[in-house]
Amino acid sequence: MDEPFSALDPLIRIKMQVELLELRRRLRRTIFFVTHDLDEALKLGDRIAIMEEGEIVQIGIPEEIILNPRTEYVADFVKNADPSGVLTAGKVITLEHRGKVATKDTRYYPLDKKSSLLLELDRKNRPIKVMAGDKPIFLRDYHNIKEIKEEDKGNCIFVAPEHTVLREIMEVKIYSDFPLIIVSQEGVFKGIITEKDILQILLKKGEERKVLKND
Repeated sequence: MDEPFSALDPLIRIKMQVELLELRRRLRRTIFFVTHDLDEALKLGDRIAIMEEGEIVQIGIPEEIILNPRTEYVADFVKNADPSGVLTAGKVITLEHRGKVATKDTRYYPLDKKSSLLLELDRKNRPIKVMAGDKPIFLRDYHNIKEIKEEDKGNCIFVAPEHTVLREIMEVKIYSDFPLIIVSQEGVFKGIITEKDILQILLKKGEERKVLKND
């Protein structure tokens, strides 16, 4: 398909993109889709090929294209792309904030530099509770954020799986000043995400975003 939606107005274009995704899900067919709109490619593609002067210079999943552009051309091409619907929590976590495996002696993980917030983990490395001194802070699934009373949201720390996209993470952070706790599909603690982590990934200042030089 060669730029089939390029002439459509924005609302119809979005509708057609959604219908194409649903069609692909139902038919389970591979679709080759040509577009000059990177945001459209990020939304529709499982894998993206970027071409320069008729040659493919990089192929990868959307996260890889955004985080690890292999050439200056690709870096320039992706620098203004919206990563919020592509990047997942597992990629946003920095090395500083990655979780450590709990042992008999290290079942507590500090959620801030002052260690005033401590996350307790069980023997399988799953979050149990958070304490602020002697005061418990409620752990809540981020999916339930709309069900929580407005006055209670400031006293909650939200938990999200590592496949949660950045846009949803940002929506959760609107309601909470605390770090967001990230877990695997099995509920194992993977790390935390702070406002600084989100800003770094949006501003593309992380070490992972350096353009890879040709080997």
